[in-house]
Amino acid sequence: MLVYGTRYEQQTGLRVRNLETGEDRWLAYPVEHDEQESRFTRDLLPGYAFTPDGAAILLNVDGGIRRLEVASGEMTPVAFNAGVDLSLGPHLYFPYRLGLGPVKARMLMGPELSPDGSQLAFSSFFQIHVYDLASGDIRTLTPDGPASAGGRAFHPAWSPDGKELAYVSWSSNGGHLWRIRASGRGKPMRVSER
Repeated sequence: MLVYGTRYEQQTGLRVRNLETGEDRWLAYPVEHDEQESRFTRDLLPGYAFTPDGAAILLNVDGGIRRLEVASGEMTPVAFNAGVDLSLGPHLYFPYRLGLGPVKARMLMGPELSPDGSQLAFSSFFQIHVYDLASGDIRTLTPDGPASAGGRAFHPAWSPDGKELAYVSWSSNGGHLWRIRASGRGKPMRVSER
């Protein structure tokens, strides 16, 4: 006899196949949630094993051990007690010093070239920045997030004349659409919200 797991309608069940006759049928469906329902790094299914006489398999279901009869599919709990003496491990706090100096962004989100091609707007660290291609200067337009919204700024878009930028923010209070001067002067103005 061979017991194997298979998927059916987004759940996993166990089937049993008689290797001599070729008969194949469901043994248990569904069984315990398995790693295939999220991601797998090791076994796809909960561990199970045949009893020495081959009449049943033992498997893990809902945090306990169950005996599953191969002939009938009847499942019964297997009572057990386990004495556990587990002390706390060593202290796992290892302080270390981070490097001093500015943090460098490794990824820019939503880069947008200005209409005249002289500046690049982008979001990084949940703020909107403008990079001057000629001088290499970078200015942050939303240093403290959108004005009093406490949100995170993303997806800048230039106005046709290049004097303003529009962007979106998101916080636990919802999403907003903002505009701000590309020069960085003044405060962001909320255009709409969702």
